[in-house]
Amino acid sequence: MGFKAFFGSLIGVLKKAWDLAEKAGLDDNIIQFALKYVRTAQTKYLDNNERREWVVRALVDHKVPEGVARLATELAVKLLKDELAKVGV
Repeated sequence: MGFKAFFGSLIGVLKKAWDLAEKAGLDDNIIQFALKYVRTAQTKYLDNNERREWVVRALVDHKVPEGVARLATELAVKLLKDELAKVGV
């Protein structure tokens, strides 16, 4: 499989995954809430697993399905890491 074919199939898989996540209820608002909670958890907990679980619980408490909450949390963690990398932290 050539590079173009691999890249094209990877994009197709990611699009399908995003479409499924949207159908399950994931949207930009939930990701923004997750990002806010990830920032808060960063100051409350030392352990990354505790941080993630706290964020998931906070989202679930706001009626976000657990699977969507976990996905939003991971996306928010990635966004925060990217933000911090840009400023050199």
